[in-house]
Amino acid sequence: MNYYVLENEDLDLWRVKKALSQLGLPEPKVFRSVGEFAAFDLSTVPERSIFLFDFYLGDGTGCDAARMLRDCGHPAARAGVVVLTGSLDGTMAIEVTQSNVDQLFFKSELNAENLELILRRAKEAQRQRAAAKLYQTRLRSMATMLAHDLRSPLVGIQIGSELIANEAVMSDMSRNLVEKIQHASNEALEIIAERLASVSSEKEVDLEADGQEVRLDEMAAQLEKIYAVQLKKRNAKINVRPSQPFVSSRDALQDVFMNVVGNALKHAIADPLQIDIWSEETPDFAIIYIRDNGQKSDPALIASYLDGTRRAEGHGLNYISDLMRVLGGNLTCDGDGESYLEYRIEAPVT
Repeated sequence: MNYYVLENEDLDLWRVKKALSQLGLPEPKVFRSVGEFAAFDLSTVPERSIFLFDFYLGDGTGCDAARMLRDCGHPAARAGVVVLTGSLDGTMAIEVTQSNVDQLFFKSELNAENLELILRRAKEAQRQRAAAKLYQTRLRSMATMLAHDLRSPLVGIQIGSELIANEAVMSDMSRNLVEKIQHASNEALEIIAERLASVSSEKEVDLEADGQEVRLDEMAAQLEKIYAVQLKKRNAKINVRPSQPFVSSRDALQDVFMNVVGNALKHAIADPLQIDIWSEETPDFAIIYIRDNGQKSDPALIASYLDGTRRAEGHGLNYISDLMRVLGGNLTCDGDGESYLEYRIEAPVT
């Protein structure tokens, strides 16, 4: 967690730094004015950060800075914001509300104990602010993938009905029925095309999930239940190498695992198929690897879905890549195209 302080002469910066130090938290980066803050490259700020803004500033207010932060378009926009003030009146309350500030904190109460409480509340506000967006994002993504999956069988129906209409000798009743099938399939494909086009133009939404303990062996056991039939049919096995549990977004990782393992069972041609999962942990991320021994894979094509350069297809890979990116992580793919395909997931730890 990174900490940033925007202060002026009315803010007791020494007390803020002392309280952070007493809590064992890192030294904050300090901005002396809104102008200095505006000149800062917010793309370097991780989303798991807390900003403490002084309300009154000579060239603006802490709430002005909060609005600037929320509108920046970088992961920093998802940071927690606490406004420090010496008093509260109606005008200030409106400013705080309009600027999407998480917590209002009185300078007179600034000590380690109260700061710990207010930081905890700010982090909780971050999670609550993102909860509704998480639900909306999943609905949007599921609708996209469902539309994509329905398109293939509908194209088959469309082509088949056209062949029958052009080549078969039919009664008027049968020809009328085939024409209705053609009309219905064409209409459905148009609806799906409109849906996919509208989704591609929608503004990207934020996404965050509560941190939960993640155990790879439990995740693998869940995958084995979900894909039991396919695993047996493909003579496939999921092998989890010894890995330590970590705290991250378990629901998001479940979506990633299901997509990656499902793709391996669908496309990899090795027999027997072996899927290995393991992880290593850094101070900020759990690095998770999912590798299969599938042949004839195209790592470059998969990478183009993951980095978003290809979006006309591969919606599942687009989704899980976006999912990890907006959570502050990353998802990449590597392989030799013949003997293995390996996904590397950087999942933020909380």
